Amino acid sequence: MKIYVSPRKRAQQTFDLLFEKEGLKLGDEKVKLEEDITEWDHGMYEGWLGSEIRKSRKERGVKGVNGEEEWNIWRDGCEDGE
Repeated sequence: MKIYVSPRKRAQQTFDLLFEKEGLKLGDEKVKLEEDITEWDHGMYEGWLGSEIRKSRKERGVKGVNGEEEWNIWRDGCEDGE
């Protein structure tokens, strides 16, 4: 058995939650971080809640694509990400 895990923090946290009872850990011989299965790149927002993103953007005066105040991931994307 081989387990492939995305290098994204949330994927690694999910792995830890799922396999902690089995004693499997990242770095074990059976567990491999695999760049090829990396999902969407959230850039500087990686691991942030939507409320944290909105607060940070507001504090820094960052507006959406259409000049709107309220951030929308589908319209505005992620800074330093996809």
